[in-house]
Amino acid sequence: MTPNSSALAKIIGLFLVTLVIGAVMGAAITGHYVRARIDKISSLREPEGFMREVMNVIGSDDPQQIAQIEPIVWQYSEEFTQEIDTTRRDLINIIDRLGRELEPHLTEDQRQSLVARRAALRARISDRIGEALPEPGN
Repeated sequence: MTPNSSALAKIIGLFLVTLVIGAVMGAAITGHYVRARIDKISSLREPEGFMREVMNVIGSDDPQQIAQIEPIVWQYSEEFTQEIDTTRRDLINIIDRLGRELEPHLTEDQRQSLVARRAALRARISDRIGEALPEPGN
């Protein structure tokens, strides 16, 4: 290797190392940011999370004001989470109706795939709302 090619190899090597470090850091930061956003959205599904988020948005430091508005926010947080549960029940009903209408047009493998997917979704929604959902068609 000539002195010029050795210097060029070092520059290229340094560039590649910098590129890899930047890609790893970027992926880690993006992953952390996305996870934090998902956690925040997920917390809104619970009354405590909804209340915490609304209180953070209001941002009051006045104890008297906090005492006045917390009961109001709590009432709406319970209503908000109940509405989410109702929406989930409605969505599973729509998916069940869709499945019933599609079934006559599907192969057995397609039908089994659809049934398995609906069962998994039903279990996940049932777990989130804390109650068993009626079986399709009931």
